[in-house]
Amino acid sequence: MPWHKTDHVSEREHFLKAWLTGRHSMTALCRAFGISRKTGHKWVYRLKMEGMTDLSDRSRARHQQTHQTPESITQTLINTKFAFPDWGPRKVVAYLRNTQPDSCWPAHSTVSEIFARQGLVKHRGNRRYKSPARTAPLSHASEPNRVWSVDFKGDFLLGNQKRCYPLTVFDNYSRYLLDCKGLYSTHTAPVIAAFERLFYDYGLPDYLRSDNGSPFASTRIGGLSQFSLWLLKRGVMPERIRPGRPQENGRHERFHRSLKAAVCKPPKGDLSAQQRAFNHYQFSYNNYRPHEALNDTPPAQHYTRSPRIYTGEEQEFHYPDHYVIRKVRSDGNMKWKQLPIYVANLLAGEYIGLEPIDDGCWMTYVSTLKLGILDERQKRIIRPGQ
Repeated sequence: MPWHKTDHVSEREHFLKAWLTGRHSMTALCRAFGISRKTGHKWVYRLKMEGMTDLSDRSRARHQQTHQTPESITQTLINTKFAFPDWGPRKVVAYLRNTQPDSCWPAHSTVSEIFARQGLVKHRGNRRYKSPARTAPLSHASEPNRVWSVDFKGDFLLGNQKRCYPLTVFDNYSRYLLDCKGLYSTHTAPVIAAFERLFYDYGLPDYLRSDNGSPFASTRIGGLSQFSLWLLKRGVMPERIRPGRPQENGRHERFHRSLKAAVCKPPKGDLSAQQRAFNHYQFSYNNYRPHEALNDTPPAQHYTRSPRIYTGEEQEFHYPDHYVIRKVRSDGNMKWKQLPIYVANLLAGEYIGLEPIDDGCWMTYVSTLKLGILDERQKRIIRPGQ
């Protein structure tokens, strides 16, 4: 004969049927079924109210959650996420605290759960931990317009089958996005035109940081390019990161990832439409988007125009009194102790300075940019690292 199977619902049904007979006291009945009198009275009360239709366990969750996020707050959070789809919970909360400080906003962890329930969170997959980026080269960005950084985001194909090369320029201190300009190429002329407009609008920075790609640098001595010479003639010092070290401009590289996700996927039909998307993103980035490094405030609250006014005029190069001055001839050579020493064709007609550093060795400058060391024994300018 098989064992008789039972469960909680069946035992409760047997308990209530036994109680309905009226032959047992509550105390004796509870002792027989191995439950407390409080539990017995609970099931008798349910029998009186609802009958034996449902004797299963019910949820023990509270009927009212006193700390539940109000519906109006939840809807505002969702609307903000739709307005700025590339923002995460932390930036959404910081933005609302800045724009609506009188309201009580939940923690970003709570907002993350709200977004997840609405299907507004994109799964990242497993996080890959990396070595921290080196930030020492940017330590001198101590005030607005001390250091700007420039870079080309990776080019992409527009809807009309032409390629777009986004040129982005940042103020490293305030993280203010000075320009996001779509170009058809990385040639020097359109980059100079873009910077001429920036200098008129914002004034001159002290340094411009870039990578070693065209048109910011070249394989000439000192990495000099037509663009970097143009900067020097306007009193801006070009500053390049080490080759293969994009983390030295890590703030800029991280921005390109956000830009790509926000306005480059999918690309627009032509450059005009793409530029309108860039302009909209630039305004939102500067005026609305909270930045954690700025105490969750937007960059526009920290940027001011440079006091160095741009007039469009070229500046002459001046050197200290102990420098020896030489003019570069049209063939790119300078005359040194009756011998021609090649410098660069790009510097034809320009004056360079030579500072004595050792017996027969001279550090060569154009403005404040080091070109290399003139070695009188080798009769040539040695590039750094050679």
